[in-house]
Amino acid sequence: MTPEKLHLALNHFVFLLPLAALLPLLVGLLTKSRVTILSGTGVALLGSLMTGLVMGTGEEAYERYEEGPIASYLDAGAEPALEHHEEIAHNGSKVMYALAAVSLATLAIGFVKKAWLPHAAVAVILFCLASVVAGLAIAESGGEIRRPDFRKANALIEQEENDRHLDDSL
Repeated sequence: MTPEKLHLALNHFVFLLPLAALLPLLVGLLTKSRVTILSGTGVALLGSLMTGLVMGTGEEAYERYEEGPIASYLDAGAEPALEHHEEIAHNGSKVMYALAAVSLATLAIGFVKKAWLPHAAVAVILFCLASVVAGLAIAESGGEIRRPDFRKANALIEQEENDRHLDDSL
């Protein structure tokens, strides 16, 4: 499987697993179930640990783009979209790596300082939410690479917002 296909196959797990982790985390907090909180934390950890793999396959796919095999399938607007996607992914991945650290710490707390677990679970929930937001931004910018209509739609939205701000300032 080529790096770009692997990247496309795996990239959704990075934000969908933290999204899925929210349910057991919230249920665990409400029911005071240590096992449920730890299960949700494990799901969040799994999703965040996939970040490195997704970033690596994205880098490999970009290298293949620069070498030429992929470029023939993309239009002229793809390169700025690729660069924008890379920037958004680089910044967003920091949140996902932080989720990995918070999740690991929470798992340790669940076995060492059980009384702290609810507080740690709240931190995991907050980082899960941040990862979902970052993941959606990354996914949106990734969609613009192959879909010129997505780029045009986003450009129109930005233009409308700029026009509205200009009207408000007058």
